[in-house]
Amino acid sequence: MDGIKYVVFTEKSIRLLGNNQYTSNVESGSTRTEIKHWVELFSLASK
Repeated sequence: MDGIKYVVFTEKSIRLLGNNQYTSNVESGSTRTEIKHWVELFSLASK
């Protein structure tokens, strides 16, 4: 993955998982659209 570096696990991010909100560290030049695309690709690959 070029846009997403790694998933962040903190107390707050673990609480957000209950609302289907995920926290990750991304490349500085990435746009929201690019990140959404990478997340969708990862979701399809993990099913």
